Amino acid sequence: MSGRKGLIGSLIITLFAGFICAALVPTARANAWTERSEITFRSPVQVPGRVLLPGTYTFQLLNSPSERNVVLIFNKNQSKLDAIIMAVPAYRLYPTARTVVTFEERPADTPEAIRTWFYPGMNYGQRFVYRHTANELAMKDSPKSAARG
Repeated sequence: MSGRKGLIGSLIITLFAGFICAALVPTARANAWTERSEITFRSPVQVPGRVLLPGTYTFQLLNSPSERNVVLIFNKNQSKLDAIIMAVPAYRLYPTARTVVTFEERPADTPEAIRTWFYPGMNYGQRFVYRHTANELAMKDSPKSAARG
């Protein structure tokens, strides 16, 4: 009799633990899904359409299965949305264990401009496109440039 009670007790504990784990899984996946990263800048940085002052910001993707290139930038505690950026996919050969942000070359008297953002462990990231970058890409694809080269 006591063996059966012990077995039922173990089964109940196992089921309860399974329910707890199942309840926690969406929270753990949410950070990986939105690729939420806290990034601190010691000097002003430019993102398309604005300049972020020195401080800590939360970068994350829009929580959408169909649009994986919209970057939301919040203040550190996520109480204020500072920017919404339409990015383009970026790729690197080797993922790293940490968040990686790269910058474009800019004149010395202007803030550094963020070029790419990669979430830890990912080969694919986000490339921020600025007006001059878009113009350069359009010029490369124009019929005039194809005729010249």
